[in-house]
Amino acid sequence: MKREPSKSALIAAALRQMAVEGWMEAALAKAEAAEGWAPGTYRAYFPAGLADFNREFHLWVDEGMRGLLAKQPDFEAAKIREKIFRCVMARLQVLLPHRTAVQRFISHQLMPWNAARGIAGLGRAANVMWKAAGDRSIDYNYYTKRVLLSGVYAATL
Repeated sequence: MKREPSKSALIAAALRQMAVEGWMEAALAKAEAAEGWAPGTYRAYFPAGLADFNREFHLWVDEGMRGLLAKQPDFEAAKIREKIFRCVMARLQVLLPHRTAVQRFISHQLMPWNAARGIAGLGRAANVMWKAAGDRSIDYNYYTKRVLLSGVYAATL
């Protein structure tokens, strides 16, 4: 048995399996077996199953985006449009190695019973990108910026 994995390792292993199996809890169990982790490892980290995994997946992408942006020395000096472009590109760069799993994730989120969580996740991603770009608006622009970026990001993704 391998030592206890990090959340990042769990997510990466699950994404490899989800590319084959689809975005379902059975893929989490198969990832455990493929990695040699104890049965129930995913349940320990994600007690609500796929719902918890989805939330952590979004946070993992956010963290990856921030890490890539931090490596750009001129990010803070860039104009706001450039910052948003770089945020979108950084998110896509984080997701690119897991392209097939992400396609399956999108299909999963488009199911009628997942639509509310899918829309919330998309809005949350737009909010994270705007905050990373330095947006501090609190008026109606706060909402319009996020709605517009959600549409652009969804279409690009």
